[in-house]
Amino acid sequence: MYDHLAEKLDAGKTVLIDGGTGTDLEKRGAQMVGAAWCAFATETSPDILASVHDDYIAAGAEVIAINTYATTLPMIEAAGHDKQKWEKLTVQSFEIAKASAARAAAPVAVAGSFSVMRPVTPGTDQRDPAYTISEEAERALLGDQANLLKDLGCDLIIMEMMRDNHRSVWATEMAIATGLPVWIGISCRANEAGEVRGYNDPHIPFKDIAPNLLSMGGAAAGIMHSDINVTQPALDIVRQTWDGPLMAYPESGFFKMPQWQFSDLTPEEFAAVCCGWVDNGVQIIGGCCGVSVDHIAALAAALDR
Repeated sequence: MYDHLAEKLDAGKTVLIDGGTGTDLEKRGAQMVGAAWCAFATETSPDILASVHDDYIAAGAEVIAINTYATTLPMIEAAGHDKQKWEKLTVQSFEIAKASAARAAAPVAVAGSFSVMRPVTPGTDQRDPAYTISEEAERALLGDQANLLKDLGCDLIIMEMMRDNHRSVWATEMAIATGLPVWIGISCRANEAGEVRGYNDPHIPFKDIAPNLLSMGGAAAGIMHSDINVTQPALDIVRQTWDGPLMAYPESGFFKMPQWQFSDLTPEEFAAVCCGWVDNGVQIIGGCCGVSVDHIAALAAALDR
């Protein structure tokens, strides 16, 4: 299935991906769990999850990500469950997405969403400082995460919210070691002076983070889950050290664990901004948290699909 995407990218064409699966689940009434956000919606609201995938495909998405962004072992353990539950949720997330892709009239790739999400302080989007783990244990955990996505049969892995020079680098290394195509999605923020900084490390310039992730290779790379206004400056920094296919899928709103705070960005506004990025060389385009099916449908129409 990935060969179809690779051919499009090699030909300089645009690939449309889905929007914010987790926030769509929340908007449609799926239960959000305080310690693990949307992870358990796979089990408690499988029909809603299937409808989210189906609707994004109907809107024009050529790639859908399985609901595993928040389904990391530390998040599942923080919610009081064990590794067996993590594996079960990951498998079910893949099976639901794969079934949606199989129902599609056109080819749809199923991507494993690979994050480094760890327990979060309630009411914020910041990691709980009480959570600690050794590098050795972290690497083993990330290796298990990557290998499960491969063993399930994901067509590719999308690294989501890579943001630092340690855990994110280790995760990307593990994903690339699987041999699957890997798209590296990096997140960032602007400080009060408008300078692009690390997403959780405002004292670290983004230009000191991106190259370490990009140097490992990958099939595509770019900016995701970042504010629309900071995405283009961040893409400019990525392009300084990356000459492969460029990706962009921004957020709209902000997170206060375990609820997403939605903004009023219209589908038309979203599509116009994304088309500007495409005009500047972005080939993989879509949305993240707060971006809905309506936004992706408007983007597909603007791209004349």
